[in-house]
Amino acid sequence: MRKVLLVGLALLLSACSTSPGHIVESVAGSAAPVSTRPAPTSSSPPFAPEDLAEYAPAEDALKPLGLAQFGEPVPWVISAAPMQLVNKCGRQLQAWDSHVRAGERVSWSNGGPTIEDHTLLSAEQRIGRYEGISGAQVIEDVRKALPCTSATPENTPFGIVEEFSLPKVAEAQYGFCDDAEGLPGAGECVLLLAHGDRATSIHTNLYPHNPDTARELLQKAAPIFAAALSKP
Repeated sequence: MRKVLLVGLALLLSACSTSPGHIVESVAGSAAPVSTRPAPTSSSPPFAPEDLAEYAPAEDALKPLGLAQFGEPVPWVISAAPMQLVNKCGRQLQAWDSHVRAGERVSWSNGGPTIEDHTLLSAEQRIGRYEGISGAQVIEDVRKALPCTSATPENTPFGIVEEFSLPKVAEAQYGFCDDAEGLPGAGECVLLLAHGDRATSIHTNLYPHNPDTARELLQKAAPIFAAALSKP
């Protein structure tokens, strides 16, 4: 009889432990489930575009011509904005622009107008490394595209007014000057040079625009820019 009572008591206790109230209490007091997701890793370093500054002249290389580097060279983030060696035809991208693998922008300045010389002179260099096309082919394509007569800095219509030559200093080279339509005194001269898979353009900004002065500057500077571009 005593054995039967003990068995009954054990069954009663077991039933109480599995009652709905006990289950709710047990769940409410349990620890939060452990996440199975992997711990976050440190963020990847930001993308760093290829630096082509080594193919620009040294900071003081143009001082004999009255120009000094203005600010630091700036790598061109191709993924954000395509680099155009020369802005042409209403800034529409040209076939060769899609081949740019890396780019760089370097600025030069004479420091502003002086008492002796009331002109403001600066120059911008763009350096591009191309894939699937040579720098020389890029320059040839630019030359052929010039009849569109709209090399367009800041979307201003430009008419090509003159091509100029210079002694051979690079694998390929080409120079031209233009005038801004409707903007008297504005315009620029541009020099293009190529070596291997690289090409560079040097744009003069001279105000008031004087093609003779700008052309003479580029002709003197051409060997300096060509030597820098051809570094191994």
